[in-house]
Amino acid sequence: MIRIGGLIQAKRAGKKFRDLSGKTVQEQLDDISGLIKSLVAEQYVCLMNDILPEVQKAGIFIHDINELDKTENSRLDDYFIEQVLPFLTPLAVDSGDPFPFRDQSQSQSDGHFAQVPDGNIPRGYSIIEIPSVIPRLIQVNTEKKGYHYILLEDLVRKNISSLFSGNGDKAHNFI
Repeated sequence: MIRIGGLIQAKRAGKKFRDLSGKTVQEQLDDISGLIKSLVAEQYVCLMNDILPEVQKAGIFIHDINELDKTENSRLDDYFIEQVLPFLTPLAVDSGDPFPFRDQSQSQSDGHFAQVPDGNIPRGYSIIEIPSVIPRLIQVNTEKKGYHYILLEDLVRKNISSLFSGNGDKAHNFI
């Protein structure tokens, strides 16, 4: 990661040097990007074709939060307000301040909140750290056979507006 950060800084500074292999900064970054994309694609195939089917055979299911019925959604809304919301603090991201420190050991979401109605304040962005003290898997559908879960970050995404006094309109998850 430090090497990539150094390459990005060199690119921003307009450095035109070549490394020992003769590649420019941009060529090195392109190579790294291609490698990362192929590794992530390979991980996704492994997860979807190998791991999750075996987990489901063992009676463990991870659901999309949008698949749940009204009763389960109501229970999850209560769980969010009582057990999750008190631990969340959005970190604003703007061009006037350094990018906030991101702890790589925690799950995180980013939030986009709407433009202020008068139009003078632009759309905002924030990072929402999800502390590790909150279980990442939340059990649902306890009356069904097997073990059924949703991801905590999906619950945060669903309730993003409660973090921004009604102005939150989108959230994206990243780990």
